[in-house]
Amino acid sequence: MDRLDGLLYGARGDQMLEDDGRTVVECERDWEKYGIFNFLTNWGEQFDRAGKSFIFCPPAEPVKVLIRPRDTDGVLSLHASMPAVTEAIHMFLRWFEDSAALLSNQIST
Repeated sequence: MDRLDGLLYGARGDQMLEDDGRTVVECERDWEKYGIFNFLTNWGEQFDRAGKSFIFCPPAEPVKVLIRPRDTDGVLSLHASMPAVTEAIHMFLRWFEDSAALLSNQIST
């Protein structure tokens, strides 16, 4: 968790790394390589209080989500099977599309 936090944000939790001597190009390269693990961080106000989250899916293993809540050094480790995660994603997408359609209809009337 600390490695990804440093590579993606130049920080450990809420503390900036003072010894992060990477150039802008190096930071961009690290984001391109490791940004795929970023999960629901800086995605909107609904996630602002959640801290930082990273998601991993090692081959033939459960999906893992690591969460560092704000103002703490602790890390919450969650895991679920790939079928459960896939179903949750599909349910979220259905909800999102239904909500967008409902809001679209409310705005256009």
